Amino acid sequence: MNRPTTPPRRAAGFTLLELSIALIVIGMLISMAKVGGDLMRQSTYVKLINDFIFIGGWHNAYGSYTVGQGHVLLDNPASPTGLVNEGKGERKEENAVCDNDLVNAMLAAGVSLPSGRGVGFETHYGYQDSNGNPQDMEVCFQALDWAVPDGAIGSYRKDTHNVMILTRVTPDLARMIDAQKDGLVDARFGCVREEQYADRDDITSSRSWSLDNNTVDEAQIATLTVHVSMDCN
Repeated sequence: MNRPTTPPRRAAGFTLLELSIALIVIGMLISMAKVGGDLMRQSTYVKLINDFIFIGGWHNAYGSYTVGQGHVLLDNPASPTGLVNEGKGERKEENAVCDNDLVNAMLAAGVSLPSGRGVGFETHYGYQDSNGNPQDMEVCFQALDWAVPDGAIGSYRKDTHNVMILTRVTPDLARMIDAQKDGLVDARFGCVREEQYADRDDITSSRSWSLDNNTVDEAQIATLTVHVSMDCN
């Protein structure tokens, strides 16, 4: 007597539909992880801009020094010029107050320092760019040329402003600093400017920040130098 035949077993493995669903789920998880990383990075940026840990902290420290000493950073107390370091020198390395000079001046005046990267590195701040690579932002103060309105519409001249200089700033962070401080994103106008546009009295129209965060690989993001006027109203 013939035995009843059993249906052949399905070959082990996944169907095309199952693979498609798995790929969709993986893609969604990757997207969610990226969005979560972006939100976390933006939260970190907002804190370092507004809180005491770095940019906001150094802005407050500069103000505390000025109020406590009766003159701006390392100006001549006997005959104040109103300029950081008395406006000495024509080159950045002659005039800028950075690193130990900045820390020592603040401590001598009894001003509390932002935390930065820790003791001995208060003028630096370590953060991650959008590729997850480390960046090291640095702060200095300097008296620099600054383009200001010259009375007539569309006319500008160079004045001298005391400026917070932020180096090695990623483009997305630069735009966020600009938006937080000025309420708009413009590399030429406002209290926050890109270094190459800050003193350009010949440029009468808005400019975009010159770099963005787009890269073709996982390398470090290219960075900008940001100028923040301490004399801006």
